Order: sequence, then structure tokens, then C-alpha cells
Amino acid sequence: MLEEQAAVARRYHPQVKIVITGISASVADNDMLREMLPKMTWIDYVWDLPRGPKPLIRAGMLPETTMVNGWGQYGPCPVLGDIQRGYQVDRVNLSGVAQYCEGIHDDVNRFALLQLAQNPQRSVQDVAQAYAADWLKLGGRDAALAAEVITGLGAEIISDRLWTSPDFGAENPQADDRLKILYDLRSRSRGLEDNCRYWLLHYRAVCESFCARSGSLSVETLCREADAARSAFIGLEPAYGQFIAKLAAYHRPGCSPWNWPRSFKAAWAHENSFV
Repeated sequence: MLEEQAAVARRYHPQVKIVITGISASVADNDMLREMLPKMTWIDYVWDLPRGPKPLIRAGMLPETTMVNGWGQYGPCPVLGDIQRGYQVDRVNLSGVAQYCEGIHDDVNRFALLQLAQNPQRSVQDVAQAYAADWLKLGGRDAALAAEVITGLGAEIISDRLWTSPDFGAENPQADDRLKILYDLRSRSRGLEDNCRYWLLHYRAVCESFCARSGSLSVETLCREADAARSAFIGLEPAYGQFIAKLAAYHRPGCSPWNWPRSFKAAWAHENSFV
């Protein structure tokens, strides 16, 4: 069927390139594709995840970055180091790269994917700093600080459960430090107030702080910063803001204290104060 569709496409557009993918196929189906594809002269390219040597015809990398850890529920999940490793593993097989996208929340990973496609030898820190310069309009030390935050984000979000002990939570001692950096940048660079990309990073940092058992910022401060980010989304990117607003309370830090390690601890202490 695909071969027939390719023939129809070429009838009207002789220069069209035919690209197929086994991205959601089983291991057995991918083995079948490895045997068949080199014989299929009507296929020009294969898109695939970065997952090691693939004896197929010209391959391109197609990472599903927008699905990483929450599908946008908690802002972006920067995985610049993973993207870089994908190039290092698959570079010998690559003839190109395509950016897969399912949300406006993930432009930091899209930026990194394309920057590293141009030059896989660049450091993750350098790419993060270029993002800060291009999209946050920061320079010098401020851009370097923002890059430090970007490369540090990406810890697993722990939510959507009722906690039974104040000892549960993630080990993420730098979580509050990253949020402080972003807060300080916003206080010095007023343009960040109206920059949705800033608020996306900020919201991720807030969510990660809520996942840590303890930190240097109070729960009240974290709740205030979470509300500030959600309000900013409504004004700057209404579709994303409405998406966040419609999530269940336990997916929005600061809205349901029993579902987040940091706020659970304070709520638990409050309840026990009546004993």
C-alpha cells in the first residue's frame, strides 16, 4: 500500500522524497524492516529514534522530546545531555535530523536538537547559553546562569499520589537554587516578565522544587511562584495556560498539598499540630 501511495505521489511530484519510520514498531517488526528496507528502491529515507547501529538505508534521527516526563504538564523537561548522547551514538548512521513536536512547551529541546545537528561537538552548556541569548535575550553572566539552570533541570516529577510519610520525595538539593537564579534574573531583566519561554523554565523549576522533600524556599514562596507562572501563561500563551488550568489539582503544584512531597511535609506538620 505504501509503495502504491509513493507511486501516486511521484506521478504528480516527481522530486518527492519518501520517508517511512519504524518508530512505534515492535522489535520483531523492526527486524523485518531491517531485512526488507534495503531492497525497497522506492524509499528514500528512514526516520528512527536514536538507538544504536541500524543497517538500514539513510537514517535520520527523530527523538520524541515533547513527551518527556509529563507531556507539558510541568513545563519543559530539558534533556540536552540525552540529545547530545543520541548524536554521539548514532552519528555514523545519520544523514539528517527532523524535529518531532507535540507542544509549545518544549522549544528548548527543539533548539538543542537543531543546534547539535549543525555541530554535534558543541557542549551542552554552550547550547544552553545560546538558547538563553537567543530566546531569553540575556547576555554575559546572566546567560551563563540561565544555562546553568537549563542544564540542571530535567529531574523526574513526583506527583499524582497521596503521601503517607514526610520522608518521601526526590533527592534534588539544587532545585531551590535553580528557582532562585530564575527569580533573580527576572528581577534584573524586566523583559523576562513578558517572555513565555522564561516562564516555561520557571514553571519546571517550581515543579521540581515541589518534588524535593526540603529546600531553602518556603512552601508559601513556591506556591506564589507557581501561581505567577500559571497566570503568565494565561496572558502570554492562552492555549497552554488553559491546558494547565484544566489539569487535575494534583498535577498543579501548590493546588493540592497532599500530592507533592514538599507541601505534604508542611500539611502533615499542620495536621499534627492539633494533636
